[in-house]
Parts: sequence; structure tokens; C-alpha cells
Amino acid sequence: MNYIIDGYNLIFAEPSLAKLLQNHSEDARRNLLVRLSNFHIHKKHNITVVFDGKMGIIGTEKPPPGLNVIFTKNESADAHIIKLIQNSRKPKEMVIVTSDFKDIGHFAQQMGVLVLTSEEFLEQLDQVEKKNKGRPEKPETVSEAEINYWLKQFGKRD
Repeated sequence: MNYIIDGYNLIFAEPSLAKLLQNHSEDARRNLLVRLSNFHIHKKHNITVVFDGKMGIIGTEKPPPGLNVIFTKNESADAHIIKLIQNSRKPKEMVIVTSDFKDIGHFAQQMGVLVLTSEEFLEQLDQVEKKNKGRPEKPETVSEAEINYWLKQFGKRD
């Protein structure tokens, strides 16, 4: 499945991220992307996160493996997500994550796209995190790209 996520909509649905966004927007976005990267590692879904506006520092960084991050510059995230749906060859393989049913959700459903509210998706994120917390079994293999990304984030590799 291809998940298309309205980034700020999801951040505002998570109280701790919404609070962090008030004074530390880069940290809020980065925190969200780390959680989504974990979701990707365990579920193997492609994830595109769409943020309104111009990229900040995080927009200049390479996103975690399995994630595509889009900053829309001069258009709303809603308008960009609608374009992604319209341009998709396989809309039935898409999942739109937004609580904005009026602008995005209704259109997506008409196109045969599954729509999850931000709250429903956060429940899925929580379930994946709980299921994999403290797991004693052998962890899944991490790709070289994932290792390089995280080492670069922590200043260990260029």
C-alpha cells in the first residue's frame, strides 16, 4: 500500500507533537518522521508525507528510508494530495491519512481510495510501536541505506 499523509494534520492529531510544533516545528516534524519510519520498517508500506509550505531544515535532509517528504511551497497540502490521487495509476492501492474529510477525504473516497482519519492512523502507529517494544526475538534486517541515514543523523557518518 501507498500511504499519503497530510503531515500537519497528523501532527495536530497527536497532542505531544502539536505542543512541540508550537515552539520547535523542526523537532515535531522530525519526531513524526521517525515514528513513520518505524511504521515503514515493520509494515513495509510506502509512505509519502505532505507538508504545507516551504521546507525548513528537515526539508534539506534526506528523509528516512521508506519515506518521501514533500513540502508544497505555494499550494496547500490538500491540493497536492488531490493531485497525487488524480495522477495515480492505482488509486485503490492508496491510503490517505487526513481528518480533513471535506476537502480531501470525500474526493479520495469517490476515487476508490481508502481514507483513514489521523486518529485512526495514530492508533495503528501505537499498535505497531507496542507490538515491537521490547521484542526479544531477532530484529528485522536493516538495510545499508537505513544504517547510513541514522548514522548521519547522529553525526557518525557523512
